[in-house]
Formats: sequence, structure tokens, C-alpha cells
Amino acid sequence: MFHELLEILGLIFGASLLIISMATGLYYISEAIEEHTILTIKVIRYTTIGCSILHLLLLFEGLSLPRTLFSLFCYQIYSLMLSSFPRINVTGILFISSCLLAISDHAIWFFYFVNNHKEFSFVASFFGILVWLLPFLYFISLNANDNTLPGFESTEKNSIVKMIAAVLATFIGSERVSKVL
Repeated sequence: MFHELLEILGLIFGASLLIISMATGLYYISEAIEEHTILTIKVIRYTTIGCSILHLLLLFEGLSLPRTLFSLFCYQIYSLMLSSFPRINVTGILFISSCLLAISDHAIWFFYFVNNHKEFSFVASFFGILVWLLPFLYFISLNANDNTLPGFESTEKNSIVKMIAAVLATFIGSERVSKVL
């Protein structure tokens, strides 16, 4: 009786520590992404290239060509979000289609491995690295947009000058700023 109670308490304690450790790790990673957006772009870009190469190499192991091409297509759609990084519009068509593609990619490979039995370690590694890693990187980098200045658009010409003019207009008056600019 006390043996089972001790087991249950140990499992609850261990699961609690695991959840706290994972939450702390995710918080640390998201803070690092927020502070180093240029490095994050490079990491995501090189991870995309690495995953693409792994997919192509696994074709020699007998993986399905159409499914591999679909995964490579998903990677290219994910990569389109890098052009406006760290600003990712979660209501935009690109982000929504990337989410749908991530779910579709998971389902396609899941049903492939249901019909083509492989070792569990291979399937788990395949899903973790080649199916979930890139969507997970984009997901945890969504908060990198939190510390960007409001109204700052990277594609807008002279946006820094307009931002400085708005700040100056608040402090010295809009007539003086318009005469200077």
C-alpha cells in the first residue's frame, strides 16, 4: 500500500519537475531569440537547408519521393516568413497556410509510417527533426516581434526618418518639424 503511494507521489513529483524544466528551457530559448533576431534568421535558414539535405539523403534509404517533395515544398513556404522576420503576421495567409502545411506534413508522414513499418527510434527522430523542428522554431520565435517599435515596417522607405519626425513633433511641435523636413 505504501509502496504504491510512494510510486504515485514520485511520478507526480518527477512529472512536475519535467514540466517546469521544459517551461524554463522554452522561456530561455524565446528570450535568446528575442535578443538575437539576426542570428535566429541564420539558424532557421541553415536548419532549413540541413533538413532539406537530410530529406534528400533519406530518398536513398527508400523514403517516398512524393512525400519528400511535399516536405521540401513545406520548407519553402516556411522560409517565406523569413523575409519579414521578426514580424510574423499570425492572421496573414502565409502563417495560416504554414500551420496547415505543418499539420498536413505530419499527417502524410504519419500515415506513411503506419503502412511502412520502421524502427521506433527512426520514426521518432524523423518526426522530431524533419517534421516538427522547423514549425517549432517559427512557433517559439513568434514573441521576437514583441520588442519591435510600433509602426516600424522594414519594407517602408524612410521609416526611420518618419519615426524620428513623429517623436520630434511630439516634443517641439508639428509646424517646426514640417519646416525642417
